[in-house]
Amino acid sequence: MNKKKSAIKSTGERLVPKLDRGKAYFYEHLSRYLFASQLTKGKVVLDAGCGTGYGSFILSEYGKAKRVYGIDITPEAINYAQQNYSLKNINYLLDDVEELKHFPNHSLEVIVCFEVIEHLQMVDELLQQSKRVLKEDGFFVVSTPNKHTSPKGNPFHKNEIYPKDFLRLLKSYYKEVDLYQEGFEFSHVIKKDRQLEVSLEEDFIKDSYLGFLPPGDIANSEFVLAVCSDYPIPSLQPVLMNSRYVSGFDLRRGFVSLTEQFNLMEFKINALQQELAAVQASKFFKIRGVYHKIRRWVLSDKKQ
Repeated sequence: MNKKKSAIKSTGERLVPKLDRGKAYFYEHLSRYLFASQLTKGKVVLDAGCGTGYGSFILSEYGKAKRVYGIDITPEAINYAQQNYSLKNINYLLDDVEELKHFPNHSLEVIVCFEVIEHLQMVDELLQQSKRVLKEDGFFVVSTPNKHTSPKGNPFHKNEIYPKDFLRLLKSYYKEVDLYQEGFEFSHVIKKDRQLEVSLEEDFIKDSYLGFLPPGDIANSEFVLAVCSDYPIPSLQPVLMNSRYVSGFDLRRGFVSLTEQFNLMEFKINALQQELAAVQASKFFKIRGVYHKIRRWVLSDKKQ
């Protein structure tokens, strides 16, 4: 008899790819793990706050990690991960990111911790534990919402932080910290038809590209991601995840529609400006102007 798979709810805070495919935060979460995968080949990796396990799966399958440990404080998340994203080299464990009781000192080579610290009251506990369990030349990859741009009143968040404070905090624990900004930007793509290489509820082609990225201000990014180490940090490629649809909307058609609407508005504004100029140049408008001047003069004379 087949064991019934555990169900889990989507909250918007914890991604469930099978339920959240195509939503904006679907791409936010996946892109972080694909970015971190550049550091994990052949290494022992901890996914701290693994949630439903899709990220641990990415680090193993596409990041080619030697061993991945996915930990979460929620039993339902661990059960779901074990049933949906299991591989031979992934171990899912019930553990607290502020304790990491399953891990001896200097036993890990990479730790990824995405969208976790804003849920913690004492962030220093997590950072102290990361230093304890990482090898001397290990990498700590962490992300958090940008307090400048994060919507106010999120009931799940206890500790949001500004980019400058985030950098200052991380530098108090690690000698090297590289900050990255994350968010949505419009892109136009020229690509060759190729076979699919990355699939997690949605299919993607993994490709190198000649990228022309606009300069950005990290204060205006949606999220801030940091790579930390006590050793030099290698140069990492930016990650671009393109999709045609978000939340059921065709982005290509949406962009074309917006362009058409702006063009129509500009046309109407120009037409109104021409009509106004014609009225202002007409004899009636000039006579009306003289009439109002005389009227104001008569009324002021009567008051005197």
